[in-house]
Amino acid sequence: MLSLVSAGVLSAPVPFGGTYSQDFNSLASAGSTSAWTNDSTLPGWSLFAQNGTAIAQIAVSTGSSTSGSFYSFGADANDRALGALGSGGAYFGAPASGAVAGWIALALVNSTDATIDALRVQFAGEQWRYGGSTAGQSMTLEWGIGDSFAAVQSWIAASDLFTWTAPVSTGTARAVDGNTLPANGGGRMPQVGGDLSNLGWEAGKTLWLRWVQKRTATGASNGLSIDDLVIEKAGTDTTRPRCNPACQRPMQSVWQSIPAPTR
Repeated sequence: MLSLVSAGVLSAPVPFGGTYSQDFNSLASAGSTSAWTNDSTLPGWSLFAQNGTAIAQIAVSTGSSTSGSFYSFGADANDRALGALGSGGAYFGAPASGAVAGWIALALVNSTDATIDALRVQFAGEQWRYGGSTAGQSMTLEWGIGDSFAAVQSWIAASDLFTWTAPVSTGTARAVDGNTLPANGGGRMPQVGGDLSNLGWEAGKTLWLRWVQKRTATGASNGLSIDDLVIEKAGTDTTRPRCNPACQRPMQSVWQSIPAPTR
């Protein structure tokens, strides 16, 4: 169960008026670790271990590190990605092999005047480390609505369009270039995602998206991350449009305001 101390505190979600994007390039690029504060380091973003442990720092790496942690991955200061390398250590609360290690979460509040039923969500999946296991490892997306992460009553798994699998899965354990396509030996999977539908996301309510980071079933986990996220409103709103003052006048007065035709 999630700790109420770390996950149940009300968040300050980012207002969503129709579009949102995040490239994570403001994350730390120097040193081996960096302080992290939920909803502050990156407004609207939170990191949760599977047991609700509060995350106070993340690691910084090009993929060379083997420590279990959430990470700012990247090869330079101008292009970062937010991810994790799952482990059975204390950082994630000692999850079992194949179990959830933690979640990367984004909170958005619907700041429009209408219920939003569909969103187009696209991002790049980036593998920055291959742990050496041939078991394969994927990252999935789930969504839910609630005032806080812990208040979400039901997490709904997005379709397979939002799931991506680490492309490097053979050879010895090593760092992987997450900015290079698999055809060239890298770990970047561009344009992951599609449309999330039947959201029923009412005005003023908070939508949570969470990317699920698991440990591999066998062997050391891979370093997986997300980058270049773009979210746009899609589909048709279900809320009736607001009527302006002119359309609220009685029909008789509307007809009376129309000039008589000239002969």
